[in-house]
Amino acid sequence: MELGAVLGLVGAFGVVLVAILMGSGLSLFIDIPSIFIVFGGTTMAALVRFPAKALPKAMATAIKVALTPDPITPRQIIDVALDLAQRARTGGVLALQSVQIEDVFFAKGIQQCVDNQTPDFIRKAMSADRDMMLERHDMSETIFRTIADVAPAFGMIGTLVGLVQMLANMSDPSSIGPSMAVAILTTLYGSMIANIIASPIADKLARRTAQDRLNKTMIIEAVLQIQARQNTMLMQEILASYLPEKQRPRDDEDEAPGGAAAQAAAGA
Repeated sequence: MELGAVLGLVGAFGVVLVAILMGSGLSLFIDIPSIFIVFGGTTMAALVRFPAKALPKAMATAIKVALTPDPITPRQIIDVALDLAQRARTGGVLALQSVQIEDVFFAKGIQQCVDNQTPDFIRKAMSADRDMMLERHDMSETIFRTIADVAPAFGMIGTLVGLVQMLANMSDPSSIGPSMAVAILTTLYGSMIANIIASPIADKLARRTAQDRLNKTMIIEAVLQIQARQNTMLMQEILASYLPEKQRPRDDEDEAPGGAAAQAAAGA
């Protein structure tokens, strides 16, 4: 579980809740008509734009991304790839069959190597798997971007509804308060949905999608290089080319006890 995301979400609502309790009771900020307008309207607008089955999938993807830590890092991919490449060069590709690989995508590619699939098949199969996953992430991000756009709009719609009700019943002082509550609270609800929930989740999905795209592209290249029994030094250069200059392994790191070369040697 990624504590930062959980703490951020809980903390954002907590700050608002504490501010409310310091000034008044929580019941003043709960209004059923306002909730109905904002939450119901936002959900219906999302259903108009996207297939009904896409919404539960987007929620599931968002929860998974928000609560799980970041995936394997590019540097870890290089280290694992070098270790596997060294094993394949000394014991053959079949020697990788007994190796436990935590990353499911990486393990699947290595299994295809063990099964003696062609490089073209491996590239196409793994690329299709990667692209389908990224497409699901993109759809989830788009849905949450839409929610972030639509929720404040329905907050404004609720504000207008409340103002109309208030102005239409100015002769009845008892109706002014409830109408004003609808007018103001819908704006609050819409803003909270957009800025505390939808926008942060969409940004996190975008960042995770970019990271997964890089990781899986590197893994595909690593699997193909391992199958070809590529020289480990050349393989490291190929994989490091996907990274910014500052993130690439340095020669002195490769020779260090904890470097990629040392890890590969230890696994040989």
